[in-house]
Amino acid sequence: MSNEQQQQQKLQQTDSIELLKNSLAIGFTVATLIQCTGHVCGCHLTIAITIGLYVTERVTILRLISYLFVQIFASIFGMMVVYNLFGTVIPIMPSTTTTLTTVQIFGFEFLSTFLIVLTYLANCDPNRRLQLTNNNTVNNDNYNCIIDSSKSLTIGFAYTVGHLFAFVATGASMNPAKALAISIITENYCLHWRI
Repeated sequence: MSNEQQQQQKLQQTDSIELLKNSLAIGFTVATLIQCTGHVCGCHLTIAITIGLYVTERVTILRLISYLFVQIFASIFGMMVVYNLFGTVIPIMPSTTTTLTTVQIFGFEFLSTFLIVLTYLANCDPNRRLQLTNNNTVNNDNYNCIIDSSKSLTIGFAYTVGHLFAFVATGASMNPAKALAISIITENYCLHWRI
């Protein structure tokens, strides 16, 4: 193997390690936010979660509209802060160009967002209770409390997996409000979910 090929291989390994580190950082940040604020507002970190909760009749139309408004406004405000601090919107897309079609790009974003929403809804399902048996004893409250506190981690891991799955292809927005905010700030609306 030539020296140039070895350098290229090291660069690819470094990129893979950085992707894993960033994905884990995102997942643990989401888990921490859910653990800290989930009891206050449900911690709907993406419009897709709010819509999923509305479709499953867990939020009212009034709450849906108010959450959507706040999420879009907060995303635009957050991107404006980033733009003013750094002089540009931090690039989300990887530096390599992609040859994916519009349908493929949408598919990556849809699947990664769907995984997050599915995980969130599964953790909110009141019918989903873990039945622990210890000498035919069911529902030990101490164990259920511990398991309930791990819900934030499962949602955080869903974000990690979604980021690992979609980042190289699309930049892994996984949040329509964030993608829309970036489109508004950059004035680039072409395939805005890909940004």
